[in-house]
Amino acid sequence: VVQRPRTNTPLQALVTLNDPQYLEAARGLGNRMLQHSEDVPQQLAYGYRLATGRTPTPQTLQILNDYLDSEITRFRDDQEAARKFLSLKDDTPTLTTEQIQQAAYTLLSNLLLNLDATITRG
Repeated sequence: VVQRPRTNTPLQALVTLNDPQYLEAARGLGNRMLQHSEDVPQQLAYGYRLATGRTPTPQTLQILNDYLDSEITRFRDDQEAARKFLSLKDDTPTLTTEQIQQAAYTLLSNLLLNLDATITRG
């Protein structure tokens, strides 16, 4: 088989969304996005392009931006959730704005890595 067939089985989704290796990869992608630029749309376009090999449409960028904003807001409002999420690798007793951003970008990157366009490159 030259190309992997499309699939959306629950087991695949559970692995790609929760496996520690995927979360570590998402953390790395999130850090690359944060370091790429100070401009959020450029960060999002860069991450999308790295994950899928494609340039995102304006609609896709808006969806990603809305998701990122909601995760940043959620982690600011529930810092305990951010602390637990970031403690996957190391202990983070106090959170900084940068760590909240890192947690939100990691979740955004996890979403990007779980896209069918990323997994199958179809």
